[in-house]
Formats: sequence, structure tokens, C-alpha cells
Amino acid sequence: MRLLSDRGYLYDASTLPTYIGPLARAYYFSISRLRRDQKAERAVLFGSLRDGLRPLRPYLWRLEGERRLLEMPVTTFPVVKTPFHLSYLHYLCRYSERLALAYLGAAITACRLTGVEPSFLLHPLDLMGGDQVPQLAFFPGMELPSQRKRAFLVKVLRRFGEAFTLVDMSTHARSLLARDTLSVREAVPLGSASAMARRPRR
Repeated sequence: MRLLSDRGYLYDASTLPTYIGPLARAYYFSISRLRRDQKAERAVLFGSLRDGLRPLRPYLWRLEGERRLLEMPVTTFPVVKTPFHLSYLHYLCRYSERLALAYLGAAITACRLTGVEPSFLLHPLDLMGGDQVPQLAFFPGMELPSQRKRAFLVKVLRRFGEAFTLVDMSTHARSLLARDTLSVREAVPLGSASAMARRPRR
């Protein structure tokens, strides 16, 4: 976070408030062909159960020298904290596109009811299937053809556009900072036991 601030970044958007990180990591290890040492290097991949305690709404990190950095968490389903960004929707599409869109619709409704403005995560592989990059066919959703994944993205964005105004991250960040209503949290070293014990400060 300090490095981002030193380089002039306006915000960070890397936190994922969800409880299913260990489950996602176990699934990834089960379908990949990683060696034991490679798995050890990725021991904290997707986070821990405690990440589910992180807030969904944006807040400010208080850094050294009274500097601050906006944190814009990747939005998960309010209350239950399950992810609904495109990679997970593509995974549901393996079984039923209707199911994936219904889950998305429920998540969007929950965001509106709780006043959460979604930050929707996109990965490069969300637009590519195993037909384009067979080497990465073990990733979830890669069995879907690239054309189908791109067509599904259009449907997803339309659903979001019906409920929210779609903007880029920088525009959203500036809008949040202009409100001056964000809570402030003390930045702590990554992996610190006190990281989730800090109370928000106004």
C-alpha cells in the first residue's frame, strides 16, 4: 500500500471480502499440476477465512506521514460474502447460464438494498477460453468457448447497466473521495495478526 501511494496511485482494489478463500485455493490446487514447492509459494493465494470480515464499502488506509490511500474492495454478495465477479459466473455457466444470471441478479439486488456500489472484477481469461489458450485449460470456466464468454459478458454488463451507472475505476474513485464520508483504517503489515482487529476510524 505504501508503494502504491509513493507511486501516485489514487486507489487500491485488491482486497476480496469473502470467506471462501481457502476453498478456492484447495480447488485450484486440486485441478492444477503444481509441485509441492509451488503450492507452498501460493499458500496464501485467495486469502483466508478472516478476509470475510473485511468491509464491502470503500474506505481509506491511513499511511505514514498522514498520507491516505483509497481502498475499493472487489464486491462480493452482501451479507453472505460469496464472490460474483465474472470468473465465478463463468464457472456457474458450466452448469447453467440461467443459473449464473439469476445469481448475478440476486447479488445486484442485495447490493442495491444494502447501498453497496459494486466494484466488478474482470480478468483477461474472462474473455478467453481454452480454444485460444489451451495451456490454461485447467482454470475454471476455460472449457467455455471464447465467443460464448464474450457474449455472456455483454449480458452481465447489461444487467449492471439496468441497476447502476457504469463507470471506470478512476471515475468511481474520484466520486468516492469527493464525498468525504469514508471511514479510515490504520495500515498494518501484510499478514499481521492485528490486520482484522482494527476498528474503523472516522
